[in-house]
Amino acid sequence: MIGRIFIFIFLAFLCAGIYIINEQYQDPYLQKGFLTMLALSGIYLVFKIIFEEIVARKIRESKARYSFRKAVSFLYMAVFAITIVAVWVESPEALLVTYGLIVAGLAIALQDLFKSLAGGIILLVMRPFRVGDRIEINKKHGDVIDIDLLYTSILEIREWVDGDQATGRITIMPNSFVLSNQINNYTKDNNFLWDEISIPITYGSDWKFAGRMIKDIVQKET
Repeated sequence: MIGRIFIFIFLAFLCAGIYIINEQYQDPYLQKGFLTMLALSGIYLVFKIIFEEIVARKIRESKARYSFRKAVSFLYMAVFAITIVAVWVESPEALLVTYGLIVAGLAIALQDLFKSLAGGIILLVMRPFRVGDRIEINKKHGDVIDIDLLYTSILEIREWVDGDQATGRITIMPNSFVLSNQINNYTKDNNFLWDEISIPITYGSDWKFAGRMIKDIVQKET
């Protein structure tokens, strides 16, 4: 919180400095620089300080707070980019065809990146899983520890370790898997996992007593 306040104060002083210089020299680039810093200061104040610090602190549920901060971070970048274009591009209509060709070329060259971006938006809006959920994707099991705009990080389980324990390995997958893979979520509706324990006994054992003992243990522990 304190660090972000210092950053906001620095941006405000920088904005004021550019404004004073522009009043003396009246340069159009200084004018645009002043508007850019003014917009950046306001956007930073609203999104980074008010939303991510003040509003997010009032959200008690950790998963909801995490998702809220992620959404605010995405909106912050989008609003800032739109503001930069609005300030520095004087005639967007004249650049529309050029931008269209550039975007088409980038879409072909960076189609995997755009697929991951689309998958990140789907994860943000549809929320098939959240941070902390245990999921299975393409025969890969693990607990979700981070959902970014392009990648999802999973703490891997199983593989060479028995008992659904973490292997210590983190799997980072591009979000494009949402578009073409089936997702199994073990904890979306329940905060626990279904599991099965096999206890072998001999044919000569007292299986009724074994059953009662196991039931007593389960009732005591759960």
